[in-house]
Amino acid sequence: MENRLRNTSFDLFKGISCIAVVLIHYSFTQSLETLGHAITALCKFAVPVFFAISGYYLSSDQHIPDERVLRKIRHILKLILASACFYAVFCLIWNSFYIKDFTVAAYQTNKLHAGRIVKLFLTNDPIVYPHLWFLLALLYCYTTVLFLFKQGKRSMLYCSLTPFLMFGMILLQEFSHIVPIKNSVRIPESDQMLWFYNLFIFRALPFFMFGMLCRIKQESIRTLPGSLWSWLLVAALGCCCAVAERFTLGKSCQFFIGSYITFFAIMIISIKYPTLNQPVLTFIGRELSLYIYILHIAIGKTYDLVASHYNLWKKPLYFFTRPLVVVVGSLLVALLLRSIMQITKKLSTRIRIAH
Repeated sequence: MENRLRNTSFDLFKGISCIAVVLIHYSFTQSLETLGHAITALCKFAVPVFFAISGYYLSSDQHIPDERVLRKIRHILKLILASACFYAVFCLIWNSFYIKDFTVAAYQTNKLHAGRIVKLFLTNDPIVYPHLWFLLALLYCYTTVLFLFKQGKRSMLYCSLTPFLMFGMILLQEFSHIVPIKNSVRIPESDQMLWFYNLFIFRALPFFMFGMLCRIKQESIRTLPGSLWSWLLVAALGCCCAVAERFTLGKSCQFFIGSYITFFAIMIISIKYPTLNQPVLTFIGRELSLYIYILHIAIGKTYDLVASHYNLWKKPLYFFTRPLVVVVGSLLVALLLRSIMQITKKLSTRIRIAH
């Protein structure tokens, strides 16, 4: 039953989005820097899609049992712990190769200070490799739902806050130079800045709750006018708008207005047409996207280390192929890890049955 009802369109867009995340972090540089900026801006829709899909699936019926939310929280905590341990070890190994006279004590002193610890809890910025903020923010989203949606009841009141939080994010980041509002504060006794738009209530919760709202109102969404191609055109126009904003504003943002447009279009497409399927991308979204999200920085850093060792830093071939190598490398490593976990699970099941 679960497979029959699975929204393959969400899997398809998760596959696209996880590749987009890789391209945000590893795009073109040097002589292709302008192209790199354009691709990065175009891909900004990706992370909101992941949050929204998580919210959509959490609100899968008339009630949200506390046990379901607690199960999600436990799962995210395991992922956070595993990711933190992996990157702690990876950082030590990578830095020992990359930095002369590297010492754990000096590295620890540089990373573990009050400013970083405050940002870890307030804006979900991990001590090492900030892309893992997504997992911490997702944990905060599930925890918020646990407290706001008492007795498992879905509430339109809280979900209706979504547009206001999104608007606040736009004001705090994209238009802070126009609107006279303060968007940051210095952390006391630290050189670290706390940016308000990095709080999870702006860059995570509204998208998560929008996903919940989409589930509540999905029958109404399915009656919205417009064909598949018209909504795909809206998504493409949103990407173009985001690229235009990047070069007009002259700075990169977490999300552009165009990113919101693309995000909304993707959610509408997925609900109106839930059976879209491109086998490779759908498989990537369903089976590999989480592994790719977590591991792609390690893959990119490893490639950079190899390039440094063989003195490839300034060669055009390195800069031209870097995004593709990281994308393909992340896919292959994710596929390998999935296979290992499946084999381990089967062996564990056989051993348990045998006993």
